[in-house]
Amino acid sequence: MKNNDLTNTLLENTRQEAAPTQKAKQERKSFLGYQIKDIVFLAIMSAVVLVTSSFMPLLLHIPVFGIIQIGLGLQFSMFPAIGLAKVR
Repeated sequence: MKNNDLTNTLLENTRQEAAPTQKAKQERKSFLGYQIKDIVFLAIMSAVVLVTSSFMPLLLHIPVFGIIQIGLGLQFSMFPAIGLAKVR
């Protein structure tokens, strides 16, 4: 009889530990709307932003007023806006 009670107690503890917590359920729900192609597209867009940031030191030496802001505007507003428009 003791062995059976001990087995039942262990099974109940195992089920409680295996049950996903509320936080884990909420994290899973936040990614349900995304597909793999959306995540890959956003990764490509972030890679494009990283590559275009390598040209920023070259803009420093161009003596045109506002050229750095134009480069930053392209890098930090246009590419994320494309990503947000495609992946809602």
